[in-house]
Amino acid sequence: MRKTTLSLMLGLGLLLATPAWGAAAAHPDGHHDEGVRSEDHGGGHGHGHGHGHSDQGHRRPELDWSAYPAEFQVFKTQLDQLKSQQKGLFEQFKTQREQIRAAHDKLSEAKRKSLKADMKDLVTKLKATRVEIRKLSEQKRSAWEQFSQHSTAKEWDAAKLDMQTVIAKKQEMLTKQKQLLDTQKKILERLQR
Repeated sequence: MRKTTLSLMLGLGLLLATPAWGAAAAHPDGHHDEGVRSEDHGGGHGHGHGHGHSDQGHRRPELDWSAYPAEFQVFKTQLDQLKSQQKGLFEQFKTQREQIRAAHDKLSEAKRKSLKADMKDLVTKLKATRVEIRKLSEQKRSAWEQFSQHSTAKEWDAAKLDMQTVIAKKQEMLTKQKQLLDTQKKILERLQR
């Protein structure tokens, strides 16, 4: 029982201390933006969550989209839209984290202990979603690397497939990040009961 309590407190501690997306997202121009944290971009969120890392240290130079065939401009537009959506999620995430921290700080020690069991399912879900986001981030990074190789070699058909993979992975990450926000919202509701 003690291990379970410790595990839940650790999980909640991660939630409150780490930013959040766990993994992140590359800017449309290829820059890393870890899931969207602020600085961090990454998750922002301080990001926790994700401990930040994912693409760090793997910044790509800004793409000169005019150097690519015209059909690639559609990809730039899609990437810009995804980046904008992710920034919006980051702002929500940041606000939510502040609310969770404030609600947690207001709880008595007895209330915190009583919530541990009640929060276990949500903390577990939060951790699992972060792991999924991290995996998607790795797959996205790999697709960016393939895109770089294929576009440098002017293998446009292969580069197009790589870019479609990057976009698909970013869309999946966005979906997972929305799930993360939804889970945190439920945690906040339980803290505020």
